[in-house]
Amino acid sequence: MRRLRIAHMLWPIAVAVALTGAMACGTPVRVTTKMTPGVNLSQYSTYAIVPPPEANNAVREVLEREVADEFNRHGYREVPLGKSELLVVIQAKTHTSQRHVFADSPGGGCCVLQDYVSGTLQIELFDPSSGNRLWRGVGQIDLHSAREKDVDAATSRAAEAVLKKFPNQSATP
Repeated sequence: MRRLRIAHMLWPIAVAVALTGAMACGTPVRVTTKMTPGVNLSQYSTYAIVPPPEANNAVREVLEREVADEFNRHGYREVPLGKSELLVVIQAKTHTSQRHVFADSPGGGCCVLQDYVSGTLQIELFDPSSGNRLWRGVGQIDLHSAREKDVDAATSRAAEAVLKKFPNQSATP
């Protein structure tokens, strides 16, 4: 009986610790992936990252480093553009929209228009000889609560989340 009482008293503390840990991780990243049926990525051994036409250099460097680390871990080797068996295309975009937020205010509840910012990261693999897309990973994250300095961290988390879903097919040696 005494154990039950102690467990009952510790329950709110356990919940508070769990919630604090979840909030420390930040906004969750929603990830979707699509592999072209019949594709075996282990037949490829080299890749090149296609430079985006317009990109924030700091964000681009973070994304390229994340991709290179993951591909190298899987046994792929980075080579110059034009000599690769795989092309990696990275796109990162933000989208600002407005939504109504209801708030209690004197005189009754009223709605307030609030900007809502979301970010989308897309990583795609193409076969340069055929032009076919082999794999696509998309990560979406809410940035509306992130401060300016946290956007780089959110971008890095989105890249990690997408690359975690990368097929575990090692490159041929």
